Amino acid sequence: MNKNYLFFFIVFGLFYSTLWAQQDPHFSLYRFHSNMFNPAVSGIKETPLLNMGFRSQWQGFQGAPETQVISFGTPTKGERVGLGFNVVNDKTFVENQTLIFGSFSYRLQLNDDTNLFLGLQAGTNNYTVNARNLDVYGIPNNLPDPNLLNFSRFNPNIGIGAYLSHSNYYVSLSAPKILKTQRFKEVNGLVTSASDRVHVYASAGTYIPLNQQWEFIPSTLLRYVNFAPFLITANASFSYKRMIDFGIEYNFKSGMGGTIMVDTGNTFSFGYAYVTSLHSQINQFSKGTHEIAMRIRIGNRNQRIVGEPTQELYPSRSTKDGPQKPDSKEKKIGTKNNESKKSKSQ
Repeated sequence: MNKNYLFFFIVFGLFYSTLWAQQDPHFSLYRFHSNMFNPAVSGIKETPLLNMGFRSQWQGFQGAPETQVISFGTPTKGERVGLGFNVVNDKTFVENQTLIFGSFSYRLQLNDDTNLFLGLQAGTNNYTVNARNLDVYGIPNNLPDPNLLNFSRFNPNIGIGAYLSHSNYYVSLSAPKILKTQRFKEVNGLVTSASDRVHVYASAGTYIPLNQQWEFIPSTLLRYVNFAPFLITANASFSYKRMIDFGIEYNFKSGMGGTIMVDTGNTFSFGYAYVTSLHSQINQFSKGTHEIAMRIRIGNRNQRIVGEPTQELYPSRSTKDGPQKPDSKEKKIGTKNNESKKSKSQ
């Protein structure tokens, strides 16, 4: 057998083995794209939000992963129910999957500062393999290999999630696809098998005021998939006047880099992340991983981005620890006293 042809089968075999636990795409700006992995955050803000993102991993490698995402969330009348959708297109080598999901969330108010959101989503994953684009060596006249066939399949799925939001922190737990679906099966005696396994996501973050202008924002995202490496991402960011967030990201045993998010205070917000691998073998050929994101706020600005505190809804009072929620009872009492004084004077 031709050596190049043998080499191809070795590479294809390694690629095929990864399909047993193919992982969903990851984003460094996960706070920007929370509803991509947790349906509970869909429409939890007081204004509709449209998010878009693009991630190019390991630039310089031919066929390296590329991911595009677009999502939308809006509250409904009464602000108890949120609706949304997300579309994710992920391409790696000859493999491509497009996920389209609609989501629903419901808010349970636990107290004045804490809300619990519960979410459901349903949709499909269009999975395709374009094997005909592979360059095969050792076959005369560049004829296609009859064993390399294109493949396409729709796999419906559902997901669940919970999101706890407090004025100073948030906690997220979700499984965006809970059904184990088969991508391949036995055809004409050729056994090929790959499956979508359950992905479990856990995320948390807190907001620590340093003074009236600066906040420290540590956060983390964990992902577990059976038969795949445990993904742990940690981010330590500083926020200046709640307009610019910049920080350092560390992916456990994988890579590290930096993130920046800019909130214009009006319609648009932007984000950028750069990650370099911790493995020198990859860095010899890669220009790193680049990621950009944009958010469009449709309507009046009332709250911050998903997963961030809501103190800015009460900008009238502030202390050395940052903005504070006004005392509604005090405000009402003061109004009554003013009215009584006014009536006496008359």
